[in-house]
Amino acid sequence: MFRVLVIAYYYPPLGLSGVQRTLKLTKYFKHYNWESTVITTGKIGYFAYDESLLKEAESAGIEIHSPASANRAAVASQTSALREDI
Repeated sequence: MFRVLVIAYYYPPLGLSGVQRTLKLTKYFKHYNWESTVITTGKIGYFAYDESLLKEAESAGIEIHSPASANRAAVASQTSALREDI
């Protein structure tokens, strides 16, 4: 079996259409003799979460790694709050 590494900023448990495209791609790699490993973001400030998509990925045997990372939205909001104080 071949192995593929997918790096995706948007991946379950995040929701919406862009997430589903990447999920389905990695899910169906298995049918073509490819084993998927995904590196994605950790907990981020995002408005759409769908735990069922994460369960779908896990049940397909996809290895998911979510290292702790700086959340761009949180950093931006903290920076703008600092600017208001100046």
